[in-house]
Amino acid sequence: MKSNIFLLFIVAFLNFNSFSQSGISILKVRESYTTTELKYVGEATLHFQLENGLEVTITPINPADLDSEFITKDLSSGQLIYKDYQYNQNNYFIKKQKRNKKQSKTNTEMLIELADSLLFSGMITQSSYENALLEIEQRNNKNEQIKSAESTYNFNPYKVNGKYLGVYNINFVNKSDKPILFDQNICITQNQNLHERYSIESLKMFYEEAHESNYHKIARLINETLQDSLIIPPKSQINKYFCIDPLLPVKSEINCFLLDKNRAIKKTWNLDIITNNIQTVTDYNVFDLETRTNSGLNLAEIDDTDGFTTIDNDVDAYLVDNKLYVNSSNLSIPIQILSLYTYVDYVYFSVSFITPSQYINSEKLKANDIIIEMEKHDNIIRK
Repeated sequence: MKSNIFLLFIVAFLNFNSFSQSGISILKVRESYTTTELKYVGEATLHFQLENGLEVTITPINPADLDSEFITKDLSSGQLIYKDYQYNQNNYFIKKQKRNKKQSKTNTEMLIELADSLLFSGMITQSSYENALLEIEQRNNKNEQIKSAESTYNFNPYKVNGKYLGVYNINFVNKSDKPILFDQNICITQNQNLHERYSIESLKMFYEEAHESNYHKIARLINETLQDSLIIPPKSQINKYFCIDPLLPVKSEINCFLLDKNRAIKKTWNLDIITNNIQTVTDYNVFDLETRTNSGLNLAEIDDTDGFTTIDNDVDAYLVDNKLYVNSSNLSIPIQILSLYTYVDYVYFSVSFITPSQYINSEKLKANDIIIEMEKHDNIIRK
C-alpha cells in the first residue's frame, strides 16, 4: 500500500541555554514541537480516462519539494552556447551613463559591481552570486537578522506570503496521432468545501498583493502551471501543476472532479491525519567572527560602512551579530564565508573557506576568534 505524507505545520517551543565549558562557548537549543501530517492513504495518484482518448493522472505534491527544482530551472539560460555564469550586463550601461553625467555610484551599485566582478573572475559560483544579490537587496531589512547556510532565492510560484498553496501534479498522455484539447474544469471537494484551481491571473494578483511579483516567479508560474486550455501534441506526454487553497488538516474524504458541460468524472482520495510530539536538543559551538582589512579596520563595526557577511554552505550554521553558531556535529565541515563591503569610495571583499574545528584550541580548551581578512578591489571606485 502506497502513501504520501505531507508536513502541514509545526507548533514549536524553543529554549536557548548558553554556557561555557573551559572557555568553549556552547549554545544549547531545546525544541519541543508538534507536527501534523496529511497522509494520503492508499494510491496517491488518481487515474482518469477521457472519451477523447486522453489519459490523465493527478497526484498531490508536497510543494516544498519543488523549491530546488525551480531554482535549478531558474539558473538555466536560453542561449545555445553560454558560460557557467550570467551577470547583469545592464550594469555596464548604467555605469557608463553615470560616468557621462559625472554621478557617483550608490553603495548598492558598488556592491553589485563587486559581485559581478567576483563571478566573472570565477572566485564565486553562480549560486553564491545569486545569494550575494539577495543579501545586497535585503541587507538593510532589520527583520531579517538571521541568515542560515541554506539561504537561497525562493522562486517557487506556489508559495505566497511565506505559505505554500495546495499543489497537484497533472500528467497527460496522448497516444493518438492527433492533437487533443484539454479544457475540463478541475475542482476538489473536502467535506462541504469546494476548491477550484487558481488561474495564472489569480496567482499573479496574489504576488502583487504580497509584493512578491518578479520575473523569475512569474516565468515559473507561466511555464509550470496548467492553463485554462491545453493542446496535447500527438504521441506525447505533458507534465503540469495546478494549485488550490490548502486542505483542512482533518481526516476526511477528498473528491477530485474533471468537469465539462455534459460529463463529470469523480475520483476519491482518503485523507488521514498523523500527529507527532517531538523534542530535540541541539548543541551549537559559538565563535566570534571579525571581518577586517589588511590595515586592521573592522568594517562591520564602522558606522560609515555598508555591506554584509554571509555564509554560503549546506551546513547547520547561523551568523548573527558577528557570532558564528555551528552545529557541534558539523565542526569538521568547511564553510564558505563571503564578505562584501563599501567604505568611503572603495569596496572590500573576502571569499574564505573555514573549518570550525580548526579554531578550537584543544590544549587551552577555548575557541579562537575567526578573523576574515578582506582586500580592496582596485578597479571599483565610487566616482
